[in-house]
Amino acid sequence: MRQLLRRATGSEEGFTLIELLVTTTIIGILAAVVSIGVGGASTAATTKANAGIFNQVQTTVDAYTAAGNALAAGTACAAGAPCNLAGGNLGAGFYGVTGDTSVTVGATVSDTYQTIDATHALVTGNWLRLEGTTSLTCVFSTTTTTLKACK
Repeated sequence: MRQLLRRATGSEEGFTLIELLVTTTIIGILAAVVSIGVGGASTAATTKANAGIFNQVQTTVDAYTAAGNALAAGTACAAGAPCNLAGGNLGAGFYGVTGDTSVTVGATVSDTYQTIDATHALVTGNWLRLEGTTSLTCVFSTTTTTLKACK
């Protein structure tokens, strides 16, 4: 049977153009399905990581103040400031307790922000280690040391 097909096509080896196109199309479709599935997992992982960082910073601030230390005075949030306050909401890129940057996080102009970097008391006093980032901009409630959001 195979010999009859080879004689009929006139070719003894190789693939036809149609076979190559079909195979390439199938591989392309499979690659698209896999990349869509992986993209969602990546977003979920980033959200969970953000929530973990948020909780770590809040726990560190709580421990720092419970030990009798005072958190340095921050800078008031306002339009154009690093917290980008607009209509009572923090600008893009901030994440709150859930770690999701698409959730609107509310703040007021009386709230303050601080940039936590290598020179911040939390870091220099070995209360907090910044891993994978060089700085965080965090918004705190003015009346308490409650963390509202970070970026």
